[in-house]
Amino acid sequence: MNKVLGGLSLLTILVISSLAVPSRAATNQPVKKALQGPTYDARKETTISGTVSGVKESVPGKLMGGHLFLSSGTGTVDAHLGPFALRGRESVKLTAGEQVKLVGVMSTFHGSQVFLVRTLEADGHTYQIRGAKGMPHLMGATQPTHAVSVLKGGSR
Repeated sequence: MNKVLGGLSLLTILVISSLAVPSRAATNQPVKKALQGPTYDARKETTISGTVSGVKESVPGKLMGGHLFLSSGTGTVDAHLGPFALRGRESVKLTAGEQVKLVGVMSTFHGSQVFLVRTLEADGHTYQIRGAKGMPHLMGATQPTHAVSVLKGGSR
């Protein structure tokens, strides 16, 4: 009887210890990194002025959202306007040849320099593209105009 209890105790300890150790598959999984965009450091804000050479709602391989290409005395600058600035009823309207003044931070994304625009001045208007911490504003975003009904109880 003592041998049976000793064997059961040993078996119990083995079962419990095998549950406490993670499986090999769980320990070999690669750690996924969160997608990170360029950082906005307000202490490094600068102002640049120049002539608009192009405006695009998206550019493949670049930071998602609108881009303003600015010709200045030092060359062409890729100025990121965020995902909302060129859309909606309060969108920024720019054309090639227009003079603009941008306030923002130069950053790097996928090995390329990009100017993250916080404010844009053009044609007597000032547009707030980002907040002080660099988060894009929801320019021109509107609430739905239709009523939303919630049904309870499922189908009948």
